[in-house]
Amino acid sequence: MTRAQEKMVLFVLFLGALIVRVWGIGFGLIHADEPIVVNHAMAYGLGDLNPHFFKIPPLVSYLLFGCYAFWFFVGKMLGFFNGTESFVKLFLGQPERFYIMARIIFGASLGILTVFVVFKDVKRFFSKSQAVWAAVFLAFNFLHVRDSHYIYVDIPMTLAVWVTTTWCLCLLEKRRLHYYFMAGAGVGISCAIKYNAALSAAPIVVAHFLSDSKRLFFLFFASAVAIFTFYLCNPFASLDAGSFWLELKGQAGAEGAVGMAHHLFYSLWHGLGPGVFVLGFIGIFSLFRSEPKKAAVLFSFPCIFLLSLFFFSQTHERYVLPLIPFVCAAAGIAADRLLDEAKVRWVRTLVLGCIFISLMHPMAKIVQSNHLFVERDTALVLKDWMGQNLPAGSKIAFDHSFYRPDINRSPEQWNQMASRDIEDSRVAKKIKWMKEIGKGRPGYSIYFLSDSTDGHHFSSVWPILPFDPMRMKNEGIEYVVVHYEADPKNEAFMEWLRKNGKRVARISPYMDETQNRPFDRFAVTCAPLMAKELFSRNRLGPVFEVYKL
Repeated sequence: MTRAQEKMVLFVLFLGALIVRVWGIGFGLIHADEPIVVNHAMAYGLGDLNPHFFKIPPLVSYLLFGCYAFWFFVGKMLGFFNGTESFVKLFLGQPERFYIMARIIFGASLGILTVFVVFKDVKRFFSKSQAVWAAVFLAFNFLHVRDSHYIYVDIPMTLAVWVTTTWCLCLLEKRRLHYYFMAGAGVGISCAIKYNAALSAAPIVVAHFLSDSKRLFFLFFASAVAIFTFYLCNPFASLDAGSFWLELKGQAGAEGAVGMAHHLFYSLWHGLGPGVFVLGFIGIFSLFRSEPKKAAVLFSFPCIFLLSLFFFSQTHERYVLPLIPFVCAAAGIAADRLLDEAKVRWVRTLVLGCIFISLMHPMAKIVQSNHLFVERDTALVLKDWMGQNLPAGSKIAFDHSFYRPDINRSPEQWNQMASRDIEDSRVAKKIKWMKEIGKGRPGYSIYFLSDSTDGHHFSSVWPILPFDPMRMKNEGIEYVVVHYEADPKNEAFMEWLRKNGKRVARISPYMDETQNRPFDRFAVTCAPLMAKELFSRNRLGPVFEVYKL
């Protein structure tokens, strides 16, 4: 391949990677975890940089705050914003602008950057042809493309972990203090993005001992750099250590054993596609046979990380995202070596055909997933239906605080919320601004049904009612909205609702209008993972039903 041909191949490759990651990136606000990052980034603008939330580290939200601050100052200089209040009101009234900007920077852009660095690193440590194949597999990897549409911590963590590991490959080639520093800083940054990325320290240890180093000083130095970098990126882990350790302990309690097969044969199998999955493991075994030291360093993190997921994780498929570049790199190595060993023309054609087929499976899922991102999700369709069919001021109860449309509250309910004894002045300001933004638009009195009505609840999910028909009657609830995404609960209440209410609307994302529950019962935060679920849909979101009491 000449240099001109290489440039043309890379141009087409990265253009394709860009297109599949930005296509549909303006989808509705339906991802369960995105508000964690975006809302905290906006909250820092009020002057308190303490996130008061440590279930995930705040580094990405700090970086996003910097992006929003730059946008604000440029906008203010150009006369688009009079002050911080106008900027906040824009966020409260049109949050999609903030989400799309964040998705482009921390989702799509970092996703494409990961493809680029994987190409450069595989080219450096292995070969150019293997690098091209590795970049192709990652550029069109379904799970990586799908999650590059989101603003969350997994795509940045994936990039940080890969870069950390490649510094360890440098360390294997030549032991320098500079490499220990960079690898240690990489561990600290990775961990400041997501805590379980602390396992990216494994390649440092492996590379250290494989390089025949007997000086433990280098490991202690890398460890000190990692710890310092982590606290530098997450300063309130020490400044508010009590809250940090309390929330970290609470988050650890939410993790548990999911079994040996789940992430291997659900998350990785469906996230990679069967062909790339098999090629990846062929590449891993091949590399251990030919270059065992490089293989030990490169795959030490994936091995220990996957082992940790078996016993300490959740069922969400995004947990395997940091493994994807490593498997794609291994698949690229396998594809190139299989083609090299295929000396007979028809055998080479057969191998190329198998590689092509292995790419078609994720590509078909990418096209369908992005098509679903473009379509209006069921929450937005329900919002349109409510605006056309429900009188302003109607009292509506939702069976879930997340699976619902984002609709405006009535002036009466904003007044009720403002009259509550709210200690946090920021919440009081938000209520005041939301009331002003909502003027002139139809609003409703919104209630949330929950099995737990005690304890602290955010103002956005107030007021809460139990699944109790009498309480709902006393409150004057006129409509109840139920969904069919999460596991079925309160079947007795549903039975009562079907008997005593009249179903006035049903909004389904499925081609089969009779289907309620998803085939893919694990991917509930946004877009599905399994092909069967993807190709059964016309749009994203759960089935909604509206009952009039």
